[in-house]
Amino acid sequence: MAFGEVDGYPEGSLFESRDEVRVAGIHRHLVNGIAGRAEEGADAIVLNEGYEDDVDSGDIVIYTGEGGRDPSTGRQISSQKLIRGNAALVTSELNEYPIRVIRGYKLKSPYAPQSGYRYDGLYFVKSHWTEIGKSGFEIIRFELNKFNGHQLPPHSNQNLPLGNDNPEVRPTVVNKVVRDRTVTRSIKEMYDDKCQVCGIQLVCEGGNYSEGAHIKPISKVHGGADKLKNILCLCPNHHAQFDRGGFCISDDFTLIGIEGQLNVHSEHQIEISNLQYHRNLFPSLLRDG
Repeated sequence: MAFGEVDGYPEGSLFESRDEVRVAGIHRHLVNGIAGRAEEGADAIVLNEGYEDDVDSGDIVIYTGEGGRDPSTGRQISSQKLIRGNAALVTSELNEYPIRVIRGYKLKSPYAPQSGYRYDGLYFVKSHWTEIGKSGFEIIRFELNKFNGHQLPPHSNQNLPLGNDNPEVRPTVVNKVVRDRTVTRSIKEMYDDKCQVCGIQLVCEGGNYSEGAHIKPISKVHGGADKLKNILCLCPNHHAQFDRGGFCISDDFTLIGIEGQLNVHSEHQIEISNLQYHRNLFPSLLRDG
C-alpha cells in the first residue's frame, strides 16, 4: 500500500475508466469504493454511484461505509459492520493517514466530473460514527476533510517519510465552529483540570492542562451545543478515546467500554440526552458490553 500522492498524477488528473485509475495506482480496486486493509489502513476511496446517505460538499465529504447492500438492486438491506474497508478507514483516522479521493461521473454532486474519473486530492478522516440510514439500517459514516493547500509526500507503512528540515509556512483559510472559550475555561476550573474519567491532572510549566470535550459533537453534522451541559473535562488521552468511540457513558455515569465511573461535580448538570446521542454514535460498544 502507498499512502499520499502518486508520482505523475497530480490533483485534477483525469481517467477514462476505473481500470485506468487502477493501473495508475491511484485506487487498486475495480469495484470496491474503499481501497485498504483493516490492519494497515485505507489509502483511497472512490465517490461514484455511492450510497443514498452520502453528502459531498467539496472539501468536506460525509462518506458512507461499505456493506449491507443488495448487489443486484443497490438497496440497503442490512446493517453495516466495522470490518474490511470500514475498519481500514478507522485505522487511517487513528493514524492520520492521507486518503486519495477519486470522483466519478455517476456521482450525484456538483463536484463530479462530466465524464470518467478525476483524482481530487488528499483528505483525512476527521471522525466516524454509526447512525440509522434512510433505509432503516445501521450505517457507518465517515467525515473526510481535505488537506488545505498542502500536498503530503508519498509514503507507505514500510517506507517512512523523510520529513523536512525547514517546513514551509503558508497562510490557510479554515472554516471552524467558533467555540466559547469562557465556557471551556469554566468546566476546567470546576474540575481543577482533573480528568473526569481518570482523575489525572497534567502539570505543565505555567499551570495545569486539561481539555474540554463536547459530548454531542458541535460540528454542522451533529449540531451539539457549546454549553456546560454538553462538555466534559478530560485529559488528552481520554478526550481522544471518547471522540473516537473508545468508551461511552451510561445515564448513571458508569463507563461503557472501559472500567470506572464518571466523576461529576454537584454543579455540573450534564444533559442526559447528549450522553444518549454519543452512545448511539457507537452502538458496537453497547453490544460488546
